[in-house]
Amino acid sequence: MVITAGIAIWGLCQKQTYTNLLSQPEALNMLRVAEFPEALVPTMAEQALKELPESPIIIRATAMAEKDYLFSLNLQKVSVQQVYRGEGIEPGDEVQIALNTKFTINAQTIEGMVADEKIAELHFVNEMEEGKDYLIFLEKKIDPLDKREQQAIYRVVESVITPVFGYEERENKIVDVSKSISTCIDYELVKDNEFFVTSQKTLDGFMELKKQLLAQFPKS
Repeated sequence: MVITAGIAIWGLCQKQTYTNLLSQPEALNMLRVAEFPEALVPTMAEQALKELPESPIIIRATAMAEKDYLFSLNLQKVSVQQVYRGEGIEPGDEVQIALNTKFTINAQTIEGMVADEKIAELHFVNEMEEGKDYLIFLEKKIDPLDKREQQAIYRVVESVITPVFGYEERENKIVDVSKSISTCIDYELVKDNEFFVTSQKTLDGFMELKKQLLAQFPKS
């Protein structure tokens, strides 16, 4: 993707510290997420439609409850239902999906003031809901950090937005950030969303992208 990952968070990130924050119940509700800016939607959608269908592995899978939050990865277990592209993975397999997520504590300097923020960089797409089916674009199988782990782990392809799209609709709440210097908002405000976006026009762009991708890879 040409768009750099830097748009994921507005502001200067000067410090990153891993904590055990995510071990707490409803941990994400204590974090903030960034909404996708409207001006970048056309470029993002054009590139996604061109690149995602060429991903090495493309599957439809049902999300399971098991999750594991690491410093730079969010692992979620899925049950593979359909394989559109790729080898070595079959319907019925239970695998871990490695999402390119990062959890940070940012020390931001804004007009001489310093403020700490706990941020979940989810790349504008919410976590998968247990029991729901998703279209997932994967790059490759990766080695587990724990060599005793027997379950296969597959990493999603690099993309500005997390390349995971639900086959079912979710209501998306839009939080206005037009008067803010940042597009970051409390995750709790949008925890039921599929996408994190700054406007209805932005959401329309995401939904059109999703519609076209699901049409290319329908359930069968």
